[in-house]
Amino acid sequence: MIEPEIAFADLADNATLAEALLKHIFKTVLAERADDMAFFEERIEKGVIAKLQGIVDSRVRAHGLHRGDPHPRASRSRSSSSR
Repeated sequence: MIEPEIAFADLADNATLAEALLKHIFKTVLAERADDMAFFEERIEKGVIAKLQGIVDSRVRAHGLHRGDPHPRASRSRSSSSR
């Protein structure tokens, strides 16, 4: 369950929570459903296990999601249009 406090989080906090949630799901699926993942690897998508493990092991950086910059795309487009 997602905690109600997330309503008070900023975009960077939401991205961090989403990353942690997805990594937890992928890690759990790889650990507890290895037979199903082997089926997917063999018949659906070659390399899917390595892809999910790579996501679990990686550190994703949310580009442009800095505190104090509530609209990273808007500020970037304004600065590039002024040139």
